[in-house]
Amino acid sequence: MHLALSIYKEPVHGWVPWVDDPPESAIGSPTVSAEDLGIEPWRHLADLPLAVTSRPTGQVATGAVPTEARPSTPAGPTSIAQATPDVQRLVYDCVYYPFDSVSARLKRLCTSARAFEQAKRSGVSAGWIVESAAGQTLYLIATEKAFEAFGMPCPYAGRRVSLIHSFYGSLLTFLLRKDWRYRSVQPEVPLGKEGATSDVLAITRDGILEAWEVCLTTTHVVQNILKYNNTAHRIVLLARTYELAMAIRGLVKGAGLDPELVARIEYVHVSQLLRRTRKLSQY
Repeated sequence: MHLALSIYKEPVHGWVPWVDDPPESAIGSPTVSAEDLGIEPWRHLADLPLAVTSRPTGQVATGAVPTEARPSTPAGPTSIAQATPDVQRLVYDCVYYPFDSVSARLKRLCTSARAFEQAKRSGVSAGWIVESAAGQTLYLIATEKAFEAFGMPCPYAGRRVSLIHSFYGSLLTFLLRKDWRYRSVQPEVPLGKEGATSDVLAITRDGILEAWEVCLTTTHVVQNILKYNNTAHRIVLLARTYELAMAIRGLVKGAGLDPELVARIEYVHVSQLLRRTRKLSQY
């Protein structure tokens, strides 16, 4: 009999048609047993041991209920009122001053570095805030959950991208509006009829159009540049760090883009933009 592969260690016998035993002379001796002929005794399937100890996904053992993997949820209190006073103060500070650095918050809250760090870790674990570094500046980004907890509108909730990208787009808008050289600064401005948008579109007092694009990585940089192929915009790519800005410059240089298009591109990182804003605020 041909035996197919199965999950059982021993052969599984199927049904065979009933035939009479052959005459004794056909098998040569009346004392020949089933074992002598290589015939294994019949056993019930439930009595055969399994070749595998683990069951496939979705197969439930008798009397056992599989535990379903639950989605990960932030650790800590679900309500801001259940958090410690230090956490409440820090989260509220991130909501009320969304674009301040950690050093500014530490100075304003008048707390020790250790207490501040403990409150920050608790806020991050509970999902109230997210850490993000831009050069030597560390930002604590309040999530939409934190704004809702204090009944305040989130300034970057309406953007169609990730939380961190939305934050830097709003930070860029905030900083450019403090720059007296611009007469208009608008976020999320549509480009043409293809559904593309500029992260921030600024118009200088000289009438020059500047299209700013936030670059958290080198991904999609070329696609963002090509959006302005048929426009006269000055293109400014804002990176979080100097190293990323230089990596983007090298990527654009080797992308084979139109030289006229590349000539309109400027590379800026967040620390550079902050220094420029502070310098202009002194005048």
